[in-house]
Parts: sequence; structure tokens; C-alpha cells
Amino acid sequence: MPVVSPELSDIGSAIAASKRVGAYFDLRVVDGPQWRPFAELANSAADIEELVRRTRAILAVGRGLPEDEIELRAAASSFHLNSVAKVLSPVFGCAVLADAVPDLSAQNLAWLPGPSHVLEVGVRAAVGGAGLTDEQIVERVHAAPLDAVAELGDGIHEATGLSQKVLWGNVASAFNGAFLVLRGQRPDDEDRAHEVLHAILEHGRLATAGRFLPDEWDADRFSRNSCCLFYRVPGGGLCGDCVLAERPTEIP
Repeated sequence: MPVVSPELSDIGSAIAASKRVGAYFDLRVVDGPQWRPFAELANSAADIEELVRRTRAILAVGRGLPEDEIELRAAASSFHLNSVAKVLSPVFGCAVLADAVPDLSAQNLAWLPGPSHVLEVGVRAAVGGAGLTDEQIVERVHAAPLDAVAELGDGIHEATGLSQKVLWGNVASAFNGAFLVLRGQRPDDEDRAHEVLHAILEHGRLATAGRFLPDEWDADRFSRNSCCLFYRVPGGGLCGDCVLAERPTEIP
């Protein structure tokens, strides 16, 4: 049976609160041998290549194009950004809404093999840290959750050649995307979400992934220091946090 730790029951409440923001903020508590350790995916070139191939096929079908007209690195980046958003959005939601960070350690984080190009993730047990200070939130987010997505990024880099700069930019974009969704769904929590976003993105491995700039509508907005490559997909464009949005003449 799925586990909700009695000594850390606030984590269950934090996960439930995060889930109400939206589908990507849901961190399922899972059970059964069909759920595999997340690290197995990160270290399986065959699984990564298949998931990227499926992503490439979906991008091609949606545009009425043959697969070979979708650049492999663009498909890899699309898969990676979607996957890290699935992992990190509930982490961000729990941090903002409950001062909590779920345990996404190698022993607890799992993925579900299946026919889709969309990664399904969950945790074996609803455990983690609750009632955390801001410093503790940043420390915990930059530990197991970022270790998990870093390992996946390493696997994608090895399998497809996608650069580490793009991969870490995607991680930063996933947090920024979670902020934008949460802000839209829970405007009363915008200030707190903004504080948490700054704290996470201005620390450690993410400190060089982007920066905050003045914006006509926001007090500031996040701009990554790389591009997710979606503009290289036919019919694609620039994301709101893309570095190329500031230098449009550089787009080939």
C-alpha cells in the first residue's frame, strides 16, 4: 500500500495542497513493481532514446512533417523540459504553499514505463521535511530534487548530445513555469511564490542559468541564459523566458 508517514503527515497535506494547483503539481504516492527507480531511467540510454523518439514523433505528427525534419536535440530538450517540470512543479508547490519539500531521493522517486512520451513520476512514500525555514527549503531543493534531474540531464546529454547549458536552463525554466502557473491559480500566494523562486534560482547550480530583469508588467521576470531550442521546431517560437527574446536578430 502507498505510505503516508505519520510522523511527517504535514508532507501529505503539502502534497495535497500542491495538487490543487494543477496536474503538474501532483506528486502521486505509488506502489508496485511496475514503478521503477528514477535513477534507472537516468542511466538507461535505451529508455531515454525511446522517449525522445516518441517526443520527436509527436512533434512531427502535430505539424504534418516526417520525423527527420524535427531536430533530435530539439525533441530531446522538449522531453527533458516536460520531464523536469513533472518532477519539480510539486516541489515548488509544496515549498510555496506549505514550507515543505518532499523527499525525492533515489530510494523514493520512481517512474512508470509505458507507451507515452510523457514521463509519469511518483514517490514510494509521502515523506520529507515540513515547517522549514527559507534556508532549509533552498538547501533541500538543491539536494535530492536537483540531483535527480541532474542525473536525468546527464543521461540525455550522453544519449543525444544536448548541452548541459540547455539542460540546466530547462531546469530553471521548469521552476519559472511552476511559478507562473501557481501565480495564475493562486494570486494571493504570488508574493511568497516570487520569494521562493528567487531563492531557488539565485543559488548553487542554478545561479548561472538565468537572471531576473525589469519587466513592463512584473516587478521583474526571469530570463534564462540559454534557449530550449523549441524555435528550431517548424512552427515553433520563443518561450517567454528565452534569452533569444532579448536578441531576436540572433535567431537563424
